[in-house]
Amino acid sequence: MNATRRTPALEVGRWMNGLPVTLDALRGRVVVIGAFDTVSPACEAGLAPQLQRVARTFHGSQVQVLGLHVPTPAGRDDADALAEFVARHGWRFPVATDAAPAPAPDQPDDADAPTRTMAAFGLSSTPSLILLDRRGVRRQQSAGAVCDLALGAAVMSLVMEPATPASTRGLAA
Repeated sequence: MNATRRTPALEVGRWMNGLPVTLDALRGRVVVIGAFDTVSPACEAGLAPQLQRVARTFHGSQVQVLGLHVPTPAGRDDADALAEFVARHGWRFPVATDAAPAPAPDQPDDADAPTRTMAAFGLSSTPSLILLDRRGVRRQQSAGAVCDLALGAAVMSLVMEPATPASTRGLAA
């Protein structure tokens, strides 16, 4: 996981498990965003149960988990596949589907272009994790698996920080 960066807005379409959410509306809470697709074994066996553990561990606390569904170019993870995936993992937290890539004038059918939120965060693969502090500042993000102990420690560190704008404790250099 790496250091602080500007936090872009979510550019998403459909929402599941609640009303649409903005990152601005979640200020005051630590936010854990898990980017996933429904066909990746790493998302199925790793990130999906990990997000459920974080949601269960920090339920009712100052932490909000969000799922960010990243559709595959082949469309093998449509709305029905997403609903089945969410139900299979017992997710009750909000889940949004990332917006399709903006068409590039020189490559209108670029199947490899990242979806909009993934591109805004500089991510290109799933699974990925993004951590925001209570001020809405992107503090850490990673592509690939993150061990539960490291993720729990990072989340708890952000929970323990004061929520004042002057707080910079815990920032990586």
